[in-house]
Amino acid sequence: MKIPLEIKTFVSNHIPEWGYLSNVEESYLPIDHPLAEMAAVKLLEYEEDYLPGYLEIKINGEVLFERKDIKLGPPMELAPVDTETDDVVSAWSSFLRILHKNGRDTSYNIELIGIMDNLSISKEKKGYQFVLTDDYENILSESDVFSKEHLLAAIAVGVKQFGEFTTKNTLKFGKEIGIEILLSDIKDLLND
Repeated sequence: MKIPLEIKTFVSNHIPEWGYLSNVEESYLPIDHPLAEMAAVKLLEYEEDYLPGYLEIKINGEVLFERKDIKLGPPMELAPVDTETDDVVSAWSSFLRILHKNGRDTSYNIELIGIMDNLSISKEKKGYQFVLTDDYENILSESDVFSKEHLLAAIAVGVKQFGEFTTKNTLKFGKEIGIEILLSDIKDLLND
């Protein structure tokens, strides 16, 4: 059965001081891209405690928060992606909390470090929906409503993919990132 909700991880492929981290001139690479590991290794050499990237959220095949990868002028600067974060590990930790609680709470904040907007998942009468707000709680965007089952399934698939990417590759995280706890939780999930 096709899950109408998908959450896919992308890692940054660009550091302003270094330029592109691979021979692909894209700001972000999906973690299943052959050069994503190389980009992530270089990011962690540069940042150590954070793995910048973004989460692409699709509902029924349509991207929920469209990527804003626009050249703003010299030097090359990029407009942020609505779901961009300075640390995809923290974002996946937020999603993993939803799995641990089996989606019982009425609202969940998804930690997107380094951006001004706030992403949350709210429980509605007929299911759940993503809500993007600014610092003043103004709604910038909201998704269609989807079921708890689709939410939990999409999180399980996405977190497993991210866990496999971080454990099978040669990524060396700093001590501050808390990756050990997340990877332990993901390992438990993979064993279930």
